[in-house]
Order: sequence, then C-alpha cells, then structure tokens
Amino acid sequence: MLTGLLAARGPWRGTTRLSLGPDVTDSPTAATLEPAIGGRFWRLAYTWSHGEQPHAGELLVGYQPGTDVATVHFADTFHTGHTVMACTGTVGDDGVVDAAGTFAAPSGPDWGWRIAIEPVGRETLRVLMHVVSPEGAVSPAVEASYAPA
Repeated sequence: MLTGLLAARGPWRGTTRLSLGPDVTDSPTAATLEPAIGGRFWRLAYTWSHGEQPHAGELLVGYQPGTDVATVHFADTFHTGHTVMACTGTVGDDGVVDAAGTFAAPSGPDWGWRIAIEPVGRETLRVLMHVVSPEGAVSPAVEASYAPA
C-alpha cells in the first residue's frame, strides 16, 4: 500500500544533510514525487549539491499488491555512479517504505545500504539513507527533509 506516497505526490523543497564519516554538510534540495509506469510505481526525483557540485538522483518505488513487500531502485550521481542499486523491503501501515540493498566495496566484502521514505501527508517528506558496514555497524549517510514547494 503506497497510499502514503499518494498523499505526498507533488513538488517538495528542503535540506539534504550528507554525512561522510565525521564530515557533515547541508545543502538545499528539491524533489518531485509522482506515479510512474501507469501508476504501478512511484518515482522520487531529487537534486542537491555537495560543495559547488550539483547532483541528481531517483528512487523508483514498487509494491507487490497483497503483501507488504516493496522494492526501491536507487541511482544518483554521487553514490551509485553508473549503476542502479536494487533494494527490497517493506511498506508499513504508516506508509513508510523501508528497503535495503548492497554495494560492492573495491577491496573487500559488500557493504549494505538502507533507504527509508517517510511521507507524513502533505506536511513532511523525509528520505533517510544509512550505510551498513560488513560487520553490521549502521551510520547515517543522507537525511533529506522536505516541505511542500
């Protein structure tokens, strides 16, 4: 049930907080949440910057009717390079999408990535991303907080 995303449809503006270890930076962000592919999916397209460098990304969210299973396909110009990260998770009764995937680390085992999309009607939209070490340590990576544009 992606009804939480239905209520959050439209343009958003806010702040993205990027955490790179001890370095934390904030930047303005804009996003649009809209149905895609005949309404079978939801697309969250966003822009932000790191220093002077602009970035863009997209989350394509799917949901299997009759279950609480969600998929999120994540791609952006900062984190994923020229690949798409496939994540699988759930949609809660509150409309929160929570999904996880993995990415290859060049010199070791894969690392984890967790994405939560938290719509609160038309008032607030948050996108949280965490990196998960091979040992299971969870650290914040991205926190985007939006209000209606």
